[in-house]
Amino acid sequence: MSQNKPAKSFRAGHVRAAIWQRAEQRDGQTVLKYSVRIQKQYKKDGEYLDTNYYFDDELADLELVTRKVREFVRIHESEAENAD
Repeated sequence: MSQNKPAKSFRAGHVRAAIWQRAEQRDGQTVLKYSVRIQKQYKKDGEYLDTNYYFDDELADLELVTRKVREFVRIHESEAENAD
């Protein structure tokens, strides 16, 4: 992943999501594309680690973060469509 900052981040409990945005050309127009990384951070032996495995009691946080990501992307897609 690039060293650039994400366009937006969300966090609930130990679950976090980063939304990355990039522009690409399609049919002579600039189109924004989004990619998302969702992971959980935990501490083991004093070191912070990331994983994409979740316990059942973390699923509500995973759902919340996922919903917020989808809202963000959809709102920005709508804004881009209305700007045309």
